[in-house]
Amino acid sequence: MKLEISKLPPWAKVELSKESLVAFAHLLITANGVKKKDTSDEEEILTIEEASTFIKLAKQTCYQLCSKKAIPHYKRNKRLYFKKSELLKWLEEGKQEVQEEDDNEVRAYLHRKQKEGRR
Repeated sequence: MKLEISKLPPWAKVELSKESLVAFAHLLITANGVKKKDTSDEEEILTIEEASTFIKLAKQTCYQLCSKKAIPHYKRNKRLYFKKSELLKWLEEGKQEVQEEDDNEVRAYLHRKQKEGRR
């Protein structure tokens, strides 16, 4: 069923401003649970210069990592591109254990060795 505004009776016609339509659309979207796509800057595409600045490495180091396929990147027309979100994930994958965790592992290892030595 198609609704044509020109065929509505005069009592049903309402003047709407752009602001009120936008507000109404926002209410409909949130009421239906539809989420607007996150337009955060994490999906931003970076050049080699921007990527090297972002991850705080020399541009030449980034080139080396790309040639070793050690860093996520895209290549088009002899140019390198990076997704900011993938660089963040790559950085997080390199997380080192906290010293306290390492100390606990060393203590447990030494404790096991001492027990083995007593046998």
